[in-house]
Amino acid sequence: YPVSEDDRARAKAALAFAPRPQNGRKDVLHERLIQFASLEAYDRSGVEVSPAFRRAIAEAAEVHGEITHDPGRVAHVSSRAAGSVWKVFKHLGDPVKEGELLALVDAAAVGQAKAEYLQWLAQLDVRTKTRAQMDTSIVPAPTVTAADAAVREARIKLASTRQALINLGLPLPPDDWKGLADEQVVERVHFLGLPPEEARGLDARTTSNNLLPIRSPVAGTVTSRDVVAGEVVDPAKMLFEVVDNSTVWLTVGVRNEDVAKVRVGQTRVRFEPDGHPQGVEGVIAWVSSEADHKTRTVRVRVNLPNPEGKLRANTFGHGQVLLREEPNAVMVP
Repeated sequence: YPVSEDDRARAKAALAFAPRPQNGRKDVLHERLIQFASLEAYDRSGVEVSPAFRRAIAEAAEVHGEITHDPGRVAHVSSRAAGSVWKVFKHLGDPVKEGELLALVDAAAVGQAKAEYLQWLAQLDVRTKTRAQMDTSIVPAPTVTAADAAVREARIKLASTRQALINLGLPLPPDDWKGLADEQVVERVHFLGLPPEEARGLDARTTSNNLLPIRSPVAGTVTSRDVVAGEVVDPAKMLFEVVDNSTVWLTVGVRNEDVAKVRVGQTRVRFEPDGHPQGVEGVIAWVSSEADHKTRTVRVRVNLPNPEGKLRANTFGHGQVLLREEPNAVMVP
C-alpha cells in the first residue's frame, strides 16, 4: 500500500501520543522473506492476503458516569415568612414559567409590613404638604427645621418599609401609586403580588391582608411538592423544587494517566445511559483539579442538551472519552 509523507507524519504523531509497546527482542519473523514454490503451494498453505484500507479510528478511554441535574438550574422554593398555606396552584410534574405563582401563604409579617408601608406613605404626604404651606418669612426657623426633619424621617421610614415588602417578594411601583386615591392605594396594597386574574375574584373585606405569593424563580418542571393547604410553614421548609431540565450534567471518572490527554472544549465523550441505547455525545466542559479519594479517578463534566427531556437525572451508564481521533488512517485487517 503506498504510504505518503503525510501518513508517516501521522504515524509519528500517533507513536508520540502515548507510550506504545515495543517488539520483543526475539520477534524477528517480520524481517524474513516468505517464498512459495508455486501458486498451487500458496493456495494449499491457507495464507490469505487482504488489501490495506483507510478509515477513521479513535483511541478512547472506557469510563463510567452519571447524569445529574445542573445545580444552577434547580430551584428550592420556600416561603420568605412564617405562616399557613392558603392555596396551592401547582402540583408534581406541572410545567411552570419563571415568576409563575406556585402557592399563597397567609403570613402575619406580610400584613404588618403592608400596614407600616401605608402608615408612612400617609405620613410622608401629610408632612410634605405641611412643610409646603410654611412661609419661611413668618414661621420661626426652628419650626421650619423641625418640619424638614420630619419630612426626611418619613422618607427614610417609607424607604425602609418599601424594602421590607421587596424582601418578601412583593414588588412596588417606583412612584408609590402617585395620583391614585387613598382607597385605591389601599386596595392595591391589599392584593399586592397577586395576579390580576386571581385578585379579581377576591373581596378585600373578607380576604386576608397577609397573603404572600410563592413564585418560581426559574422556568421548568415541578419535581417536588411538599406542601398542602392549611399547613404551617416557615422559611426553613422547602415547599417546591423546580428544575429546568433542558440541559443536564454528565460526570464521568477518567484514569489519572489519561487526564493529561483531555482538552476542555475539544475532547469528546460518547456515553450510553441506562435505558437510552442510542447514546449521547458531548464535549468536555470541566476537569476536576483532584482525584477522587475512593476511585482514584478524575471527574470530568459534559453539559448535555436535553430539549426533549429524555435524559433523566441520577441515571448511570458507560461510555468512552475520545482521547485521539484520526479521520483518515491506513488500516490493515
